[in-house]
Amino acid sequence: MASILTILSFVAIGSILIIMVFTFKNKFSFLQGVYLSTGALLLSFISSVSSLKIQTGENVINTIIEDSFSQISEMINSFSIENLQKILGDVTSEQALNFKANVLSTLTETKILYTMIFPAIIILTFLGVSFLIFITCKNIIRLFKKESSPYPKLGSFKPSKMSAFVLVFSLICASFKTVPVISGAFLNIAIIILGIFAFCGFSLLDFKISKKIANTPLRILVYISVIALTYGLSAILLYALIIAAIFDSHFDFRHLKPRKEKYGE
Repeated sequence: MASILTILSFVAIGSILIIMVFTFKNKFSFLQGVYLSTGALLLSFISSVSSLKIQTGENVINTIIEDSFSQISEMINSFSIENLQKILGDVTSEQALNFKANVLSTLTETKILYTMIFPAIIILTFLGVSFLIFITCKNIIRLFKKESSPYPKLGSFKPSKMSAFVLVFSLICASFKTVPVISGAFLNIAIIILGIFAFCGFSLLDFKISKKIANTPLRILVYISVIALTYGLSAILLYALIIAAIFDSHFDFRHLKPRKEKYGE
């Protein structure tokens, strides 16, 4: 069984090349190609993990997460109370000990949450990887002046109205803790949608900024600079992008609806 899963994993990876060819020949839209490739990466990942579980008898993902958080916990425990007092400033040994206990408690809660939302993290990661691969390949093809199927510009992504309602529904369902499995499933759905909304919010921002700065490399430099300078406010900026995307899904600030079919959204 393990060998079959390993073969399936390689087949899934190989299918991405077929999907790309069909996308470049206009059989699939750009986004359809990205979604199918994301599915292929996910299938390959699940097959590989399942194969390793059969061979080793343990869940590799849980083991990696457990080991990673254990190393962080050991590092925190290695700090003596005296060193913590020096780092924290004018605090008593009891306050330093309480601070250390609170950090370890938060770390444990973070590990539980991270394990629960790991599927959403993987899906968003594969979605981003697929998107970057397709964008890179299409730009390489255009360098050789070969015809290639159209793909949406960065400033042309907009979520649908329905996705906003699905987000709210998922968050509500995730708040019910009586059935952890169902709650966790809806939490993962909500996080995936939030990730897409954040990207669409960035798309709206890029659309506005591109009116002032048309040069793409210069805009990228501006984005990197802003991220570096406002790193401490990253959470606030992320929420702002999500909220902007939610409003854009209803009011269509960029009037993208007529171009929806063209870009395959």
